[in-house]
Amino acid sequence: MITSCPVNSHKRIPPIVAFFGTFSLVMTILFLTTDLKARKTHRKNLPLKPNSDLTSVQQDNPQLIDFIRHNFINPPGTLAESNTQQGTLTTHQDGRTMTENWRLNRVGALFRNKTDGVFVDVGAYGDNNFSMTEYLEDALNWSGLLIQPDPVIYNNLLLRKRSQSFSANTCVSPTQYPREVSFKNPREESKTQTTVEYKRVFCFPLYSLLLAYNSTKIDLMCINAHGFEFQVLRTLPWPKIDITALSIASNKQDRIVWKKLTYLLESQSYKLMTDFSNENYQVFLKISK
Repeated sequence: MITSCPVNSHKRIPPIVAFFGTFSLVMTILFLTTDLKARKTHRKNLPLKPNSDLTSVQQDNPQLIDFIRHNFINPPGTLAESNTQQGTLTTHQDGRTMTENWRLNRVGALFRNKTDGVFVDVGAYGDNNFSMTEYLEDALNWSGLLIQPDPVIYNNLLLRKRSQSFSANTCVSPTQYPREVSFKNPREESKTQTTVEYKRVFCFPLYSLLLAYNSTKIDLMCINAHGFEFQVLRTLPWPKIDITALSIASNKQDRIVWKKLTYLLESQSYKLMTDFSNENYQVFLKISK
């Protein structure tokens, strides 16, 4: 009788061992790769800090917007620093020049005395303690965002107790990325002695500040950026924002740069309103297509 020989079981071991060995190796590689990706993603989602390098962060980066909103956008009623040198304050009715009164009348006429509008004031109170948006807030119940980089002027801004205005002690970046500058911050030690400190001030793209303020629909935007108005406007993603009118400081503008600025705004359907402008400020109104 022919009997079958049993198959030697140890000959099956090498293929089984090879299978499980290969499977374990693949799973280990997959786990390590997934963990590395998760760590990279986690690092990207970490909140930004004041000492973070922001110079390469995109202007619409969600972490940047959150960073600005929680560290730089101050609500109405924020108290001024008592130890900061102060300038001379005037009320919104006192000390106006004829030109300032003319501008207030013109802006009221431009918006047909519209109430509950929204403004953004870049460089607020940079010109002789005057802000056109203060009149809009007091007389027509407007609200908005005041941006002023100079620590002394910003402190005086807070002393005005604008009840419907958020504020930011930052400058506006002339590029699409954040940067830093230093401002002199005089501190009065006594009646005869004043020391000067340098305060670090962040500069953020204007679009980033609009997103942090949570409004890209603006009735009036005033811009006084000391000659950098064109560079600031050039950073804006125009299809993503809606600005009805712009009041732009023109007294420090180079003629060639001003032509570029005018061309930029005209390409975005803005028209220069000569009846509402003067030698220091030019007003542009969005024209419906």
